[in-house]
Amino acid sequence: MALRRSTILNLRFPYFYIPLTKTMLPVFDLKPLKKEFYSKLILALAIGLAGWGITAIGLVPTLAALSGKTSFFILFAIFFAFQTWHHRQIKKILERAIEEPDMDEKFRIYIQYYYKKLFYSVGDVAINSIFFIITLNTWFLYINLIPFVFMLASFPRKVIIAMDLKNDEIEVIE
Repeated sequence: MALRRSTILNLRFPYFYIPLTKTMLPVFDLKPLKKEFYSKLILALAIGLAGWGITAIGLVPTLAALSGKTSFFILFAIFFAFQTWHHRQIKKILERAIEEPDMDEKFRIYIQYYYKKLFYSVGDVAINSIFFIITLNTWFLYINLIPFVFMLASFPRKVIIAMDLKNDEIEVIE
């Protein structure tokens, strides 16, 4: 069976169709998503380690006004609000992808969803690292592990894409 490129002219969108009798089976290429995943994971690790390293060697003095318990809860509320906001943003994109009947457009929207999901995870790490730098509260280091866990759980696999798009007929190219 030969693979035929989709009708989308932009080669950035990684999906193919395998011709069967009269129907076309959607095939999703995971290589660009994995490349984006690894680049965002390395970026998030670099930001997290930079935040820890800056405070470990004492490059930035802590702000005494922000080192109390009250400021921790305020900063945590800011982080939680950012988490809630970006979860709603990417959920709207995913719902739009699920409702789309055209597979080319569905894959294009899903790629947009996945890239934003990774971008917001890196943003979560950056915000927590900044909060840790200015407060030296170790809870922000522990909270910084949450985006890493979510990021690792969203590694691009057939199971994840099929579950997100609610379509078990999707085939993937590794």
